[in-house]
Amino acid sequence: MLERVVALADPLNRREAARALATYLGSDELIIFINDPELGILLPAPGFPQTLPGGRAWRTFVETCLKTGRHAADLPFPGLATARRAIGVTGTGGSVLVLLGGSPRMPEVEEVRASLPLLTAAFRGERAAQIAEGHAATARETAAQARLLAESLDLARRDVQRALDEAHEARARATFVAEASALFSASLDVEAILASVTRMVVPRFALLCLGSVTDEDQSARRAALAYVDPARPDQVRQVLERHTVDGLVVEPRHPGTRIEPEFPEVLLDLIAHDEEHRAALRSLDIRSTVAAPLTARGRLIGSLWFGSGPSRHPFAAHDRELVEDLAQRAALAIDNAYLYQGAQKAIQARDEFLTIAAHELKTPVTSLVGYTQVVQRRATREKTLSERDRRGLQVIAGQAERLSRLINSLLDVSRIQSGHFTLNCRSIDLCEVIRDVADEVHPILEHHELMLECPDAPALINGDVLRLEQMLQNLIQNAIKYSPGGGTIFLSVERRTGDVAITISDQGLGIPASAVPQLFQRFYRADNIAGSNISGMGIGLFVVHEIVSRHGGRVEVNSVEGEGSSFRVYLPLLKAPASISTIENEVGR
Repeated sequence: MLERVVALADPLNRREAARALATYLGSDELIIFINDPELGILLPAPGFPQTLPGGRAWRTFVETCLKTGRHAADLPFPGLATARRAIGVTGTGGSVLVLLGGSPRMPEVEEVRASLPLLTAAFRGERAAQIAEGHAATARETAAQARLLAESLDLARRDVQRALDEAHEARARATFVAEASALFSASLDVEAILASVTRMVVPRFALLCLGSVTDEDQSARRAALAYVDPARPDQVRQVLERHTVDGLVVEPRHPGTRIEPEFPEVLLDLIAHDEEHRAALRSLDIRSTVAAPLTARGRLIGSLWFGSGPSRHPFAAHDRELVEDLAQRAALAIDNAYLYQGAQKAIQARDEFLTIAAHELKTPVTSLVGYTQVVQRRATREKTLSERDRRGLQVIAGQAERLSRLINSLLDVSRIQSGHFTLNCRSIDLCEVIRDVADEVHPILEHHELMLECPDAPALINGDVLRLEQMLQNLIQNAIKYSPGGGTIFLSVERRTGDVAITISDQGLGIPASAVPQLFQRFYRADNIAGSNISGMGIGLFVVHEIVSRHGGRVEVNSVEGEGSSFRVYLPLLKAPASISTIENEVGR
């Protein structure tokens, strides 16, 4: 029997050993319960069925055994179709031996009962080992999970840091490009634009920056240079300016961006003109380079060359986007500068042509006007011309006078541009000047009527009579021209506190609201007269604005397209002595 009991200590063959011992004791099955110290209840020993049908009945059964020392009841058991008679005996140490079925031989049962303390100790040691192994496995699994979590957290930290670095770099590049765009837009001079590029790039992006422009013969010409070492700028400039920039700039046959992470010795051989030049270039301590083309409208207009030193990471592929963005914006600014310079040259050529043409036309037109007036006076005196010829002669005189005014306006534009437009000012009565102009205009009106409203009291100003007459004539002729259907032109004068207001209104075509801000610009004409037979060069109102401004006044316009326009000129009154003011008041009464 001892051998059978000892066999129970082998966990691998415990079920077979338990059946063999049960058969020896006269039962069908055998199970041993031991106390679990962690849970404080009786549980099947390791190697025995751990889940029993009718678990509550089994729990009550073993608890009764502990109290009484021996107990019997019918209980179910795994593998048995019906409940069997169970007899339980309690061993020393709180363990319970349960025999199921059969007719147990109690003397032999008592012998096994005496061995229960030893078996219980073995079972408890085995269970403790299982628990320890479970804890160790749990610890190993937890450690593995912790390691995986730490690795995941480290990867996440790296991803977050990389995203933060990329976002910071993107913001820095966006700020850099925005600042560059603001600098480029501040100038229309090519060399100033390139100088702003080089100053901005060094030292934020490169150790050295060289900007060049491409001339019409496709040769590179240095335009700007910046170097990070302020102690040696003159030396660097001497090195680069003493020789051509061939090799440092983007050549037309290689228009793409070139990145050299390592400044190759072979490139130094291509650039250097002699050993002295080679040593000077090497002293710049350039480690890597980027060369970017400046292209606009499909043609190469220059290049940017960047050099990096040992204090900065070498240029790499990720720098290409920033370099090309910077080059594109610089090229656009330079192209705009070229276009502006071309436009200025064209405007200058136009102004020179108009000035020359006006000067050349002034003498014959003056002669034409003079001889026409002579013929008119002779015809009036001698009555030698028919009515038809007199009207023809009047048309010739009117058109000659109009041409003379146009030539004078062109000459005025030239004088204004060259700074030779002068005023001969003196104290005058503006109302008297306005009445004289109205008297001159009345005889030539055919389809219009001029209504004058002018106070009797004088309006003394410091002004140039001829220029003020020219200003009034331009505004009246403008009203006549842009009311081709005829109608009334209103000319009114209003004395105010400190100034006098002159208003000239018509009932003509009117001016589009979008055209009003540009109305007084040189050579500007509103769009609503396109396709009409109304001629003009857009200089009359420009001259009006200059004359008024030079008299210390201002001119305003109110217009509704299709209903007419109203021009209002404000001129400062002359600050007269008290005695003169008294005389004016007396005249006003």
